[in-house]
Amino acid sequence: MFRRRARRFKGGGGPSHTTSTVTSSDLPAYVQDEFEALLRRSEFESLQPYQPYGQSRLAGYSPAEQFAMQGITNIARVGDPRQVRQGTQMMEDLPTAMNNSISNTYMSPYFEQALDPAKREVRRESAMMGRDIKDEAARRGGLGGYREAIMQTERMRNRDQQLGDMEYKGRQDAFMDASNRFNQDRTTRMEQSRMLNEMGQARQAAAFERLNALRGVGADQRGMQQASMDIGYEDFLRQQGYPNQQLGIYGNMLHGSFTQPDKTVSQYQQRPGLFSQSLGLGLGGLGMFNAMGGGAS
Repeated sequence: MFRRRARRFKGGGGPSHTTSTVTSSDLPAYVQDEFEALLRRSEFESLQPYQPYGQSRLAGYSPAEQFAMQGITNIARVGDPRQVRQGTQMMEDLPTAMNNSISNTYMSPYFEQALDPAKREVRRESAMMGRDIKDEAARRGGLGGYREAIMQTERMRNRDQQLGDMEYKGRQDAFMDASNRFNQDRTTRMEQSRMLNEMGQARQAAAFERLNALRGVGADQRGMQQASMDIGYEDFLRQQGYPNQQLGIYGNMLHGSFTQPDKTVSQYQQRPGLFSQSLGLGLGGLGMFNAMGGGAS
């Protein structure tokens, strides 16, 4: 049974009175027991302790992702690939210009041996010329004279000059050959350095591509595991909310089994007091007296 009581107070200069209204709502007898059972079940559910979710909700990195991340970390720690480091070091060690010490390295050690036959020929021809000058001076009776001395001196000067020119030209040719060898070697080493750099970068890019592909596979695996964990958590929430859901369905069914409870409305009005009654009677009598003309002057 449900009761509601309302009080109304009337103020002002006139008589005051109080009205009390009591409304009684009685459930039908055929649902009274079901409502009481619903209340008990609701109270029982409200007293249940909080039950935390006992499983993990976040999927960790898959083994494939861990392997890929470790591989990327190792590459970052090592830095440039070995081939790139070798190519860089090769360029740093490569001289920019040829000097005397470098030229001795590139000059052929056989250029002296190549000049020796020509020098011997010059000396042989000069010696033959010296004998001819001596023989000519002897025929003329001037052997050992001033004229022979001048001619022999000129012969030896020409011989030495010719040998010097041969030495200079031989060394110049050897230096030019060494310079060409140096430039060719420098070009070859620069090309080797470039190829090493490209090879190292290509290998590193291929390693990153493989690791990223492996990480993508691991991410798909982790996503599948995360979806499974999400489904498990959603099932847990549905299981936890199932009793309350059933109570709501049952309560709605009970509320819909009848239209409106029986109501009994009773109103109680307080009777005026003695002073109010006397005042009312006096005012009534005065009104009658005036109506009959007794109040005319």
